[in-house]
Amino acid sequence: GERDASPPPPAPLWRATLARTDTLARRALALEGAPLPGMRSDAEVRFGLPDRRAPLDGVGPPWPPDAPFVFPGTRLRLRGVIDRLDRSEDGTTARVTDYKTGASKPEKDLAGGREVQRGVYATVARAHLDPVPATEARLIYPRGPVVRTIPAERMEAEIARLGRALTAATEALAAGGFIEA
Repeated sequence: GERDASPPPPAPLWRATLARTDTLARRALALEGAPLPGMRSDAEVRFGLPDRRAPLDGVGPPWPPDAPFVFPGTRLRLRGVIDRLDRSEDGTTARVTDYKTGASKPEKDLAGGREVQRGVYATVARAHLDPVPATEARLIYPRGPVVRTIPAERMEAEIARLGRALTAATEALAAGGFIEA
């Protein structure tokens, strides 16, 4: 049968929600920085997951959404959704962006796992795009406003570091250990 629609929220609550959303969106866009040459942007780019959405304007995703992804040097098969992927027209440069609507946390070494996404997303883009682009990864907190970037020139080292951390974690779990948060 047909699903019952939820009643609309009270008008003042709805207006306040839209105003907060508008403010966060404007802050996020103001933090974007310079566009890549001939930039193409994709939002909610899936990896390792089915995607039954119709392409917008006849343009499909940058790679098959259900294509498997195994983090290099590990046996970890990962799946997820990249908030935003920007690519230069010539395909030599890419930028992945993860947006967080909460308050920013102090930046620490992988921040107890909270900082893993940027490295994973950059690695996914590099694995699926041809040619392999110089890739930077950003974390944007519009409420801050805070932007944290792993520049392309540091990405190889970041991917290697993340791979070592992921391997150590999976080995500890396989041995019956646990990871203290």
